Amino acid sequence: MHTSLRKYFFAGASAALALIFFIWHVGYTAGLTRSLQTQGTQTSAQANSRSVIGKIIDITGTTLTLDTPGLEPTKREVRTDSETAFGRLVPKDQDIYQKEVETFRQQVQVTTESGGPFLGKNIPAPFLFEKISLTDLQVGSIVQVTAATDVLSRDRFTAVRVMLWPSSLPSVVPRSSP
Repeated sequence: MHTSLRKYFFAGASAALALIFFIWHVGYTAGLTRSLQTQGTQTSAQANSRSVIGKIIDITGTTLTLDTPGLEPTKREVRTDSETAFGRLVPKDQDIYQKEVETFRQQVQVTTESGGPFLGKNIPAPFLFEKISLTDLQVGSIVQVTAATDVLSRDRFTAVRVMLWPSSLPSVVPRSSP
């Protein structure tokens, strides 16, 4: 693969990782819910769905109210407590990210030149996980809420983790190699 093609491949892959999971999860959850409503059956996948993604429409004390369009129920009351972990993804420092990308490129080049299979391990991510608190959340924010039990059919549950999604994805494209 040419150096310029590698550059664009890794830039696109790195910048899209977080967004891909978000889109996949929303589509998967909505598709699964619609499928189950049509068939009127419950699958093991539904029984293991412990998270939902939605928009915060109210914060009262330690309780969040989410709008989860495409899922029934569409509004959910999410209680938080002292055990709930809060976090968000933040962009990495561009110099650190660039060094990780360069190291990764070298690993790919060595692997492909030696004829071995490239397994895609340790792909640099342009984001870091940062702990936050309930006070960092705002009405209008998009969050992924995870609970200890199935939440797809519940309108009230207690969160074990609340992940704040970025309102927009910053530019985190690796710089060109010299």
